[in-house]
Amino acid sequence: GPGEPAVPTNANRRIQSLLRTVAKAGGAGVTQSDMPKAVGFAPNYLHYPLKLLQAGGLITGTPVLFERADPSKFGGTTVTTNYRLTRLLPPPPPPAPPDVSPTLASSLMALLHAAPQGVVRISELQAHFGLRARSQRNAWGRVRDHLLRQKLVRAVDILGGKKGTARVNCLQAVRPDTERGDVGQRIDVPPIEQVAAAVARGVDLTVSVR
Repeated sequence: GPGEPAVPTNANRRIQSLLRTVAKAGGAGVTQSDMPKAVGFAPNYLHYPLKLLQAGGLITGTPVLFERADPSKFGGTTVTTNYRLTRLLPPPPPPAPPDVSPTLASSLMALLHAAPQGVVRISELQAHFGLRARSQRNAWGRVRDHLLRQKLVRAVDILGGKKGTARVNCLQAVRPDTERGDVGQRIDVPPIEQVAAAVARGVDLTVSVR
């Protein structure tokens, strides 16, 4: 706009290139460690265009776990940033009805969104939130039904157990980058403690970086 400093031509090209790259990646996004190769310019040229795109609300960066190619030299796992178009991020949950705890609903959604493919076992969700007892089943049913009605989650069956043949009841977050997990599909669902720890650290487990 008037009075704003002009963006240098080369920087403008980099901004457009980054935005196209992130848009092309869709809901999966692009990690900062993969960007130089994807856009074709050196890592030191990333900071300024990424800062402008985030300031403009076009992209959003989320911390993700990153497994180094050669852990013997630098250590195994570190954290990088995954960038996605802001419009592809999951929307915040709508207000919960009076008989559903808004804190419980938002905490449950945070766990689902942090999990790979948005999938967590129902039994682990119930245990994590202290809702496995018979006296707590109504509270679990209310929050589950509320999220199902709002189409924020879906109920899925995946293959699990020691032999990988048992049906496991799960909830899955509904978002652009999740695909429905049917009973004939095995999904590697990490323990809920790992997902909860990632949420506490602000780390997104939905992106597997190798």
